[in-house]
Amino acid sequence: MKIDLKSLFKRKSSAPVGDSAAARSLPPQVESALIWVKANSLLVILATASVAALGAGWWYQGEFQAANEAEAQSYAGKAAELTRLQNSEVTITIPGSAPITTTTVVTQLLVEKVKERMKGGGSDSTEISRDAIAHNRGAHEPVINLRLPAKDPIRQQIHLDFFKALTRHFGELLTEIDAGSPPSDEDVTVKLQRRQVRFVQSSLKKAGDATLTSEERSQLQPELISYRLGLYREAAQNHGIYCEVESIGLPAEQPAKGDLQRLWSLQWYLWIAQDIVRACKSVNGDAKILEAPVKRITRIQFLGPVIAREGPAPAEPEGDSAPAVDAEGNPIDAPPSAPPINPSAPVNIAQFAVSSKGWATNQLYDVFSSRVSLVVETSKIPDVSNAFSKQNFIVITDVKIRPVDPFVAANEGFVYGDAPVSEITLTLESAWLRAWTGPLMPDEVRKALNTSGALIGMGQDAATEPTKEN
Repeated sequence: MKIDLKSLFKRKSSAPVGDSAAARSLPPQVESALIWVKANSLLVILATASVAALGAGWWYQGEFQAANEAEAQSYAGKAAELTRLQNSEVTITIPGSAPITTTTVVTQLLVEKVKERMKGGGSDSTEISRDAIAHNRGAHEPVINLRLPAKDPIRQQIHLDFFKALTRHFGELLTEIDAGSPPSDEDVTVKLQRRQVRFVQSSLKKAGDATLTSEERSQLQPELISYRLGLYREAAQNHGIYCEVESIGLPAEQPAKGDLQRLWSLQWYLWIAQDIVRACKSVNGDAKILEAPVKRITRIQFLGPVIAREGPAPAEPEGDSAPAVDAEGNPIDAPPSAPPINPSAPVNIAQFAVSSKGWATNQLYDVFSSRVSLVVETSKIPDVSNAFSKQNFIVITDVKIRPVDPFVAANEGFVYGDAPVSEITLTLESAWLRAWTGPLMPDEVRKALNTSGALIGMGQDAATEPTKEN
């Protein structure tokens, strides 16, 4: 079927509106409105779109506001989280330092930095611990091996061998510091008698045993006094310090048979004496008595361990106390349940009731108190005090000073030189790390100190059975 579109459009365009049947049936007002709408169609379209936009805008505004509120709440939550992270309380524990608590932002960078520091701190802490152990031990070596099995027959004679070796070590210590004594009264008397005979014969022209007048005796007396002081001065010029083996702690009697606690105590005394004597030597150097700052070691006293007041106090291995034994009479080994020596364990350093330093014997180290009396050049007392603190882990807890009369001292044979001197009495406390003393302790001592002797963290095993070597 063929449709003539051109003729169709011609008919529609040529037909007047008012001539159509539909147009004739509309009211005049509607017909006028339609004519106006057709004439202003663009305006009608825009007006319709505007009215529709009002409804759509109201709907879109509600959706947009809800989205904004949701996003704002999300941002508020994230801000709160950031604030919480910013105010996070973090405790950082680095080996060798006290724990640090701070408020900061925990980030990955912070975590990595702490890990790096802890790794380095752990390495530093281990190195520092080893240096401390090496410094504390120094040149201290056991007099003789005391790690003996309970039934070892050597225990029956160990006290004899130990005392012999101890005596040798104290003697070597005196040689190390070039110690000496004034000539004995007997020696001085003999030499004075010889000097008197020579003076009478050469100066007075008499027989050596001749009776002297009062005037001759007045001539002889200054000669003998000068000669006697010369003998004393010669000893002072030939030695580095006045000291005798009994003055630095060697006991007069050997210990009782089988008392390994007493032997360990004497071993400790030797180590303390070595520190004291070597501190004096470090001040004196190679100087002789007349020029040396420390003139004389008068006496060393061993006062015993410094024990905290709380908890049971370990027994002091002193005197002739017998060790604990089993039913067969054999010494009891250290209990395996005793705590090990842990270099990383916390230590209470606030024991001021028993020590002005605040320390006391614990599972990490033993604290021992001693007292030493010295004759020192008065102006050099500060140098002597510093020497003790440098020698080992030693602190001076008390000092007493009194002047020395040089004439009284010379009458006793001690010549100290021209500078004023004083006698100082120092009370000392020294720490001894169980990291190196624990493996050397006899089982009886370990039991008394409540330690297994096993050391944690240094690659050592001190809890194994003792050997039989001497």
